[in-house]
Amino acid sequence: MFLAAAPRFQRLPVSQIFELPDAGDGRLSASPILPIESYKLLKKSAAPLQRRHRTRRFQYQCSESLRQTRHLSEKAHCTIQLALTQQCTHTHHVTYSTDGSLHATCIDLAIVKQPDLVKDFKVSPAPFAARHHFIHFNYCMRLPTSETSSRYTRSISKISPSTFPTAVASSLNNKIDMESLPHIDLISTDTDNCAVIDRLVAEVTDGILEALDVAAPLRLTTLRAKVKPWVTQELRKLMRSRDDAYRSYLRSLSASALARYKQLRRSVKNLLDTAKNTYISNKLASASSPADYWRTMRGIGIASHSTSLPLKFFTPDQLCRYYASVSSASPAINADAVTASLASASDQLGAATFGFQHVTPLDVELALKKCRSSSCGSDGISASVLRLASPALYGHLAEVFNLSFDLGVFPTVWKSASVVALAKVPSPASPSDTRPISLLPEMSKVLERLAHAQLIDYLNRQNLLDTSQHGFKAAHSTQTALLELTDAVRSAIEKKKVTLLVSFDFSKAFDTIDHSLLIEKLRSVGCNTLSLRWFISYLSDRRIAVRHENGSLTASCSTTSGIPQGSVLGPLLFAVFVNDLHTVLQHSNHIVYADDTQISLHTTTLIAYCNSLQTVRKTLATALVLPHLDYAPAVYDSVTQEQNLRLQRVQNACVRFVYGSIPRTAHVTPYRLALGWLSVRRRREMRIALLALEILRGGSPSQLRTPFKLLADHPEIRTSPRRIRPLVYYNAKRTGALTKSFTHTASRILSALPFEITLANPASTYKKLIFNHLFSLDKNYWKTRCTTENLTLIPPSLTNILTFT
Repeated sequence: MFLAAAPRFQRLPVSQIFELPDAGDGRLSASPILPIESYKLLKKSAAPLQRRHRTRRFQYQCSESLRQTRHLSEKAHCTIQLALTQQCTHTHHVTYSTDGSLHATCIDLAIVKQPDLVKDFKVSPAPFAARHHFIHFNYCMRLPTSETSSRYTRSISKISPSTFPTAVASSLNNKIDMESLPHIDLISTDTDNCAVIDRLVAEVTDGILEALDVAAPLRLTTLRAKVKPWVTQELRKLMRSRDDAYRSYLRSLSASALARYKQLRRSVKNLLDTAKNTYISNKLASASSPADYWRTMRGIGIASHSTSLPLKFFTPDQLCRYYASVSSASPAINADAVTASLASASDQLGAATFGFQHVTPLDVELALKKCRSSSCGSDGISASVLRLASPALYGHLAEVFNLSFDLGVFPTVWKSASVVALAKVPSPASPSDTRPISLLPEMSKVLERLAHAQLIDYLNRQNLLDTSQHGFKAAHSTQTALLELTDAVRSAIEKKKVTLLVSFDFSKAFDTIDHSLLIEKLRSVGCNTLSLRWFISYLSDRRIAVRHENGSLTASCSTTSGIPQGSVLGPLLFAVFVNDLHTVLQHSNHIVYADDTQISLHTTTLIAYCNSLQTVRKTLATALVLPHLDYAPAVYDSVTQEQNLRLQRVQNACVRFVYGSIPRTAHVTPYRLALGWLSVRRRREMRIALLALEILRGGSPSQLRTPFKLLADHPEIRTSPRRIRPLVYYNAKRTGALTKSFTHTASRILSALPFEITLANPASTYKKLIFNHLFSLDKNYWKTRCTTENLTLIPPSLTNILTFT
């Protein structure tokens, strides 16, 4: 249905407006028009000209004023995003003018989905200056219902600290009987041992959840918008009085009612502003640290959240598959084969010195107190729940952990991680623009913390960790790493030395670690076979699943490489993996913080290193850039001076790259000559000359050989006796197009060579001679230019390299 500017309501058929076959109902096939969609007017270049947004009201006063097209030759079209598209090739929408004649314009059209919802349609009695009427109508429609988000939550604050441990203890005692466990072979790696530890962990988890379901059952909670805490009951009462005054004014339309409404509206606005400012001031004043300060700012909406969910751009399944592919850089570890090979290697090297020791309930209590995470892992048990039930858990968890160490088995259920995806950028374009946050079960972190404490204690006592590693170590930080570096540089300056520094940033370093190599390095620091079996079990058969916004998880994907993200033991394992870096750095110092590595060298001279670096840069430029300039030079030799200048600037950039220290305003030509490079023009001439010699000597392709005139075949052509007789002959052409042909250009270059050429010798014989001749022309050109423009012939840094005769 279309509404046109006319003294009365008009319905125009589709065939009349869009020049389409009319089906009889005058309707276009289109998606529903939503009031929250964005409507754009686009020109031919597809550049947005203007944007209109609909407001959320029960009656939408749609007054659309689109851009007028004044010239019939200018193509303009209106595209309604996600709703309507133009379906005709006509350059304009044709509508009736007030005088009944047709005119081409993009104005005076209103498109609606349901004509029955159009109310109070009005058109201005007289057109405006641009001969267009003002259209006004009310379009009544139902507001689209907003999607509510809901999830299952527990009210942990309602759990009684006095009764909950008793309930957990009763539940665990009913489920677990350690004395009834079957005999366990502590040496074998049968799956029965894995089943025993998995069953025990499942019973502990079920016992905690059973008591938790009674104390704080799962309830479906609808997430609602946060209320404004500064709006008190008194303010809400005053706001209702303001709204009542407004409705009273609409009924009476009296001046006194309007004055009362304005007075109440002014009072409410002032009180709301005062209450909001007071609330914000009090919250900011109560912040005790910068973290609390910014948390308060984000909570009240002043500062935006640094991260957002990327689930609007990618599905959770897509992200899960991507994260799994990143953490599958190497094949899965073969536990049996690796264990057998490591056992035989340990027997040859002697007795290992590290093995896991039993832990006590007190050790479990201390480790549990260090868990500060507020999130839940895949088992649905948070650290706060474990702390509430801690008196009943210490003994049972100690038994589970000791059994895990004795069996060399890490519980399977604790290898599953739920991943929350966050966006690195506001609008991620690929899954690589997202950051996975892995959430592991809290009980697994307690076990990892105990294993970490024993391993780090052993490494420190044996002085096995690299002293230059400042990550994941007590009393070490980024500050200590930077202090070590800066003090080393200052000491070198004191000794009149310079420092060369190279920084490395390893991409996906934590996610691409090969498990077999990691186990080998754990063996090299002294781990015995049983502890290595535990680490193999800890690393293998891990799975991840991405969490939806409602809390549900995707299908899990397996990972075969890397250390578990979000784990307690993972950073220490990475430190062990890179611990032997110092063994390959024999001539330099290094400082490491996690995967950030800096290698430095202190020396008294840089000449040798600068020359080596310059050689490498020259090789890179010669191999990667200059071949593009030398590709088919005979074809584009006829470029203009401006185009040749652009090509020369590419070569100049290579020269600056090789030297790295040419002043910005300095001429590049002497530096290019010092490198022994021809200019781009001379490079083309050299390759054209060599190509012509190959064609003349070989006789093919015949299409290119025939136009050449050899002087040996034309004795009647006389040349000057005072110069060397050239190989080929050429004469002036009538047009510039033929003057730039390959035959004429090659003949001109060969005739200008100051030495005799015979076709009996291959073209490579004359390559050096041609290069020296063209290089001397470049040097003479630079010498002449320096004389005429009063430029420095040889820069001071090239005095011992570049010479002129």
